[in-house]
Amino acid sequence: MIVVEHNCDEPGCDKHELQYETSKEQIQALIQLSETCSQSIDFGCFLAPLKDEDTAFGWWLDKSGKYASNQYMDSFLRLVFFSKGNQHYFFDGNHVGEHVCSCAEDNSCLDNGGPPKDCNCDAKQPDWASDYGIITAKVLLCCQSLDSLMVLWNLT
Repeated sequence: MIVVEHNCDEPGCDKHELQYETSKEQIQALIQLSETCSQSIDFGCFLAPLKDEDTAFGWWLDKSGKYASNQYMDSFLRLVFFSKGNQHYFFDGNHVGEHVCSCAEDNSCLDNGGPPKDCNCDAKQPDWASDYGIITAKVLLCCQSLDSLMVLWNLT
């Protein structure tokens, strides 16, 4: 189930919070017991880039913060600093700190006639596109929301 909030005008204000059929505690326990873990993510777009020039318009929030697995941090500090998750701009693999989608890994991202793009949605084409990937950064899973800006770009 996705909860959608519309009518916003700042990057990240259109939040798609992910709801899971099991408790957060059960999911985290399963992740900890697993050797590897991944989560697929699919961002559909129509003239709505994830990033344009130096401005990020879309990202996903991790479940418990990028340092949540630090065994030396007590649970109170974890709760205070990381309960809301951190923004991540990669939509495939384990590219923490980068803006990249799966199409960038094989140079198949849509082209708008300008510089090469790192994601299909960044091409801002007047047609439906998507950026699909599999997040493999186990310590960041599971994703709690996809946040973006609902925008319409001038085509001229």
